[in-house]
Amino acid sequence: MTDQASEGLLSPLLRKGRIKATLPYLHGRVLDVGCGSGALANHVAPGNYTGVEIDEESLAICRHTHPEHSFLSELPPLTERFDTIISLAVIEHVKAPDIFLRELAVRLGDSPESGILISTPHPA
Repeated sequence: MTDQASEGLLSPLLRKGRIKATLPYLHGRVLDVGCGSGALANHVAPGNYTGVEIDEESLAICRHTHPEHSFLSELPPLTERFDTIISLAVIEHVKAPDIFLRELAVRLGDSPESGILISTPHPA
């Protein structure tokens, strides 16, 4: 399975809109869960970005196009903390959203500016 944001006529436009909406909230260390082909990495310094993608083909694309950024096939260890956690158009594919959200929350930093940004497509 390749990056779903590259499939379909409107998918690239929707991805661009989701990324644009997140830019004002990006700060500090960023964890991008379900990073697809790594498009958000273009907006975050390599040392502050970690992308997570379960699709091996997309992960290979990420690592090739952004060799200085960090990409993982699973969530980082619980000891790692992030200022911004982003998961765009992923939660609707998760079997247990409550567990997924807890997994993200335990990796969130203690700063008052820290936050989790999640998007999901509207059914229409």
